[in-house]
Amino acid sequence: MQGMEGHEGHDHSQMAMTDESAKETATTAEQTICPVMGNPINKDIYVEYQGKKVYFCCPACKSEFEKDPAKYVAKLPQFQQQAK
Repeated sequence: MQGMEGHEGHDHSQMAMTDESAKETATTAEQTICPVMGNPINKDIYVEYQGKKVYFCCPACKSEFEKDPAKYVAKLPQFQQQAK
């Protein structure tokens, strides 16, 4: 078949899985709202929690989150996958 040379050696199903994972990561990790006050986030104010960045609208919200992270995790899209 013409045009099929070099097609061996890679697997489209693996590529599809990678694309799906990238979409999943993009949707689950896209936080736009502060979990404490519900305001738009400031990307300069964050804390790493369980290996993921959690963003806040102000330093006071960051401090509040650090006191009791479990209280706010359910509101965070980057942790929704784990909750299922």
